[in-house]
Amino acid sequence: MPLNQHLLQIMPIVAISILILGGCKEASVVDEAPSYYQQIAPILSVNCGSCHREGGMNSYILFDDPDFSQSISRSIAAAVEEGSMPPFYAEESAQCENRWGWKHDPRLSLEELDLISRWAAAGGPIGDPDTAAPVPAPPSFDLADVDLTLYPENPWTTVPFGEISDQFVCFSLDPQLEADQWLEAFQVVPDELAVVHHVLVGIDRSGESAELAGSDGTYDCFGGFGVDAQFIGGWVPGSSPIEFPDYSALRVSAESRLVLQMHYHMAAEAHTDATGLSLRWAEGTPVREAYLSLLGNAPQRFIDGSGLQPGPNDNGSPSFFVPAGATDHTETMYFEMPDMPRNALNFMVANHMHYIGTDMRMWIERGPQSPTTDSACLLHTPSWDFDWQQFYFYDASSGQAPAIYPGDKLWLECRFNNSLDNPGVLRALQEAGLEQPQDIYLGDGSLSEMCIGVTGQVLDIKLRVEAESHSGEIDGAIAIPSAGLIAACHGPASLAIDDDGSVQGVAACGLEWQGTLLTQEYQLTGSLPAGSPGAGEISMTIPGVEGSADGNWTSSGSGGDSELSLNYSLSGSLAGISGNFEGTISVNATP
Repeated sequence: MPLNQHLLQIMPIVAISILILGGCKEASVVDEAPSYYQQIAPILSVNCGSCHREGGMNSYILFDDPDFSQSISRSIAAAVEEGSMPPFYAEESAQCENRWGWKHDPRLSLEELDLISRWAAAGGPIGDPDTAAPVPAPPSFDLADVDLTLYPENPWTTVPFGEISDQFVCFSLDPQLEADQWLEAFQVVPDELAVVHHVLVGIDRSGESAELAGSDGTYDCFGGFGVDAQFIGGWVPGSSPIEFPDYSALRVSAESRLVLQMHYHMAAEAHTDATGLSLRWAEGTPVREAYLSLLGNAPQRFIDGSGLQPGPNDNGSPSFFVPAGATDHTETMYFEMPDMPRNALNFMVANHMHYIGTDMRMWIERGPQSPTTDSACLLHTPSWDFDWQQFYFYDASSGQAPAIYPGDKLWLECRFNNSLDNPGVLRALQEAGLEQPQDIYLGDGSLSEMCIGVTGQVLDIKLRVEAESHSGEIDGAIAIPSAGLIAACHGPASLAIDDDGSVQGVAACGLEWQGTLLTQEYQLTGSLPAGSPGAGEISMTIPGVEGSADGNWTSSGSGGDSELSLNYSLSGSLAGISGNFEGTISVNATP
């Protein structure tokens, strides 16, 4: 339930309770309790202020007024204790442990939860404004270094609440790409927050959405994009920009269009909205490609055993069917993860169902190439809410992300409650003008269902060495005359120089060839003693390509220098083709 509805329902009870109980509390208890000015205001600003602010998603409930905050202190505590606020629906449990943590996790710490609970239990003491703790501004969610922001050709005007409660509309946006581009980050820019509830973003590589959209650039859609578009992210209130892991980017092919699926929740009056999409392109070729995959919605069991698995209410072979009245119906399916040239890191996960869904879990079953047999749960949303479809990120840049190996399987388990006890069913029936639950099948409509998992991977490329002493970059040149390839390569480099001068180092750079991004991985060893020039060996491989190149490096500087320049030269055979590789590794002492 949205916080404003939750608050409005219980505010009268809270107010009466404060009046009745306020006089019963001993002064010492109130004095010892946390207070608004001393402890609570900073928590509310950092964790809630991005949405609960003037011009924000929920400007009806603002926490900068101590008297108002005191009056609703118990409802604030109830919302954070039950986990409905701040909205974050990924949960950790015995079924789904998360040993990597989440980026941009807005949930309160145990200490903050305790402070809020004790503050509310004491009646929401205001405290002394003269000794108020500093109140940090809410975190900024603005994407930095934006290259381009796209807007719909024409704004969309909603209808007043009462005619309908929700609208789903797609905008087809044209980035006017004449050649492939590498997308490093993007952010939905909601315009009219009074009605924009959530937004999904997809890449339409065929440009088909332009035909559906027509002259005004919009078309009706629900559940998906209405075209074969790649799901790449989205926005809900409080979302951060979507930024791919360090030194990675997503390929956007020439003539692609970007599609925004808009979910509008109607307000009392009509509003005009022109939500946009900000893009940041990578400078040059990335080191590694970001891959996004969407798996699910299996209509049957496939020949190799993957796809939809046997379940309740099947009549013969497995079928995706949720009978009317079923209260705890499960559909389970699995898919082999998309082929990667080697092990990868999963940097993002999301799931998707419609109104009948109540609970979804995604996990990895290990394949024969995995070094471990332990399964890895990626995401569990036991309190699924169609209105809060979020994208959850691991910190793959720091290696804090689940590893994925070739041959691993992705399992999806979706639970449905197709009874009148499920508020989502009531909502779907109301939209369809019906009163009783209907049999549910796979489909795009509000009275159909889906079971989809979205994952994002990047190759697990070693970008830093342990005990790093120097960091910088590699600038290389590649010459493979027989293949007509002469190109430059640029990326990060990292060295560890021990006290005795021994060197371990890595570097990586990306090379685009015939529409494929090839990642070059360099490893070097050698000696850089203090006061003497250094030298050593260096090798290079490309994931997914047979062969290697080997050579040597030299340095005119010594291990004691804060700035170092290593010149290298290699030769070798990759995929049976001989080539030469040379360049410079420039590094500075790591602070």
